[in-house]
Amino acid sequence: MGQKQLDNSLRFERKYVIEKGYSYIFSDFLKKNFFKKAYKSRYVNSIYFDNFMHDAFSENLSGISIRKKTRLRWYDGEKMSLNLEIKYKNNMMNKKKILNKGVFNNFSKLKDFLKTNFLLLSGEASQPMEPVLKIRYLRNYFISKCENYRATVDTAITVSDIYGNFNFGKNIYLKEDVMEYKYPSNKDSKFRKENFLKKNPFRLQKNSKYVSGYLFLKEAGIK
Repeated sequence: MGQKQLDNSLRFERKYVIEKGYSYIFSDFLKKNFFKKAYKSRYVNSIYFDNFMHDAFSENLSGISIRKKTRLRWYDGEKMSLNLEIKYKNNMMNKKKILNKGVFNNFSKLKDFLKTNFLLLSGEASQPMEPVLKIRYLRNYFISKCENYRATVDTAITVSDIYGNFNFGKNIYLKEDVMEYKYPSNKDSKFRKENFLKKNPFRLQKNSKYVSGYLFLKEAGIK
């Protein structure tokens, strides 16, 4: 098992949503405003957990500002490092507790680990939990010229149902792409005065991939 880690840094996250296939509008805007690629794009995979009443889903829909969500996350690559993340949110501010669960050579071995360690994984979330769905997307990373702000553009967002002991349904594309600004909480007053934000044509929106995926599966009659 990996060693427990805690990300104590409080940060802001500001999200914007656009119709699937139009994420280049986000990327073009960032580049015109002196954001540059921070590093190589990569696929992000997340398994979202919720309690048996699915309170995390309900609390988000109800607009409760202080809440928590639990997920397993890994990135595609030759080595897959699996993290259990517990994310604490207060409106647009959040921080994460991260527990590394090991590195796997391929998805088959990672899945075997999930199947044999489910009770341990759910127990570390402080209450009985179940895996609800899997989200996968391609993330593009940008950083501002002053290097105070990061931006991500997420495309090709898919959701798949989870049933039984980590059996996955087929990947279904959601109808949206997402851009997000991320920066330390102590940079917020400066961020609000930035010229690129004044020129930003996009509408700030509340967005959760977990909630979007859940609603999509529910509308399709899968949940």
